[in-house]
Amino acid sequence: MSLRRVLLLSLCLPAAAVAQSTVTVSREPTLRLPATTASGDARFSTAGWATRLASGAIAVADVGDAVIHVFAADGSKQRTLGRRGRGPGEFQFAGWVGRCGSDSLVVWDFAAGRVTTLSATEPLAPNPPTRQIAGGQGSFVAACGASGQLALFVDTRPRNDAPPIAAGRTSQGGEYRISPVGAAVEVSDKSGRVLSRLDGVMQSEMVMGSLTAEGGRGGFPRPLGNATSVAFAGDRLVVAYADSSRVIGYSTDGKEVFRFSVPPSAAKVTPEDYRRAMAPAFAMMPGQMRDRLVAFAEAVPAPTTAPSFWRVLTDPTGLIWLAVSPEGAKATVLRAYDDKGRQHAEITLTDGAVPFEIGRDYVLGRSEDEDGEQAIVLYRIVRR
Repeated sequence: MSLRRVLLLSLCLPAAAVAQSTVTVSREPTLRLPATTASGDARFSTAGWATRLASGAIAVADVGDAVIHVFAADGSKQRTLGRRGRGPGEFQFAGWVGRCGSDSLVVWDFAAGRVTTLSATEPLAPNPPTRQIAGGQGSFVAACGASGQLALFVDTRPRNDAPPIAAGRTSQGGEYRISPVGAAVEVSDKSGRVLSRLDGVMQSEMVMGSLTAEGGRGGFPRPLGNATSVAFAGDRLVVAYADSSRVIGYSTDGKEVFRFSVPPSAAKVTPEDYRRAMAPAFAMMPGQMRDRLVAFAEAVPAPTTAPSFWRVLTDPTGLIWLAVSPEGAKATVLRAYDDKGRQHAEITLTDGAVPFEIGRDYVLGRSEDEDGEQAIVLYRIVRR
């Protein structure tokens, strides 16, 4: 595979102030796992998240089938863990899977508000360790630290005490309201003991209104709206606040240890940007519900400018990566910073993949073609 060379960039600092290095990424994925095989068999239904194990195997949280699929490094199916249900080892909404300090898999079930720990290499145990998260039904995704910490958004609710971002009637005559959503970020250890809590976080922008002609009300995160995301750099929690373009690092006990800002976005949102952002925004919704959400989103005003970033990830070297291109764009641009806010690299995923994880030598994510066919994709990274 050919590699795109990306030169080291510095941010408001002389070149000598930043360690010299080069990061390259493969132009095309080195591994692509479409949801459907060439013979028409289903590999997975809807991929909410994925993580790569030390063996090179890839675990995929399948929202549609409420299971975890584990694929070998060559893409062959190794095993399927769990099933739909409410009992031990069962899931209602297996939306996120990660490794929290080991090769064990930690599954965050958004609908059940429950964390389940599974072995990636052994058959499903009769009673896998689980724990309930009070008030944890706030976000599809989570984040894991090097020592097994887990970060979740909890107590998520629309800020009805705050002025709406926008309100009015849709082009179809229905009412809508776009409100900021408040939450707390809670960090717990492997046993479930809460280590720290950040209150007053603006988690996302929520669109509320009548989603059906019969008047049924509902809501969804606004495509291209500002949102807060979290990751761990070692044992430090990294919180990226898109509404203020700030990135703040916290110690295990919740004390601030670093802070930097990136330039606010000046990119104007085009109708094409807004339309393309709906694919990742509603990727985990079933077909009929997705169609309703898209129709309602198209009927309310789009944001005027794109967020400065829409996801934060970290890698084993400690770099902090921000997804800075509009979500759903044809190409995904990722920029890497150190904890001083100095930019170290910029890479581009050519098929607009949604990034899930960045390792020393790979980027793992999900792509979706124009027909809505999903695929798990793995890009090769080379560092010099």
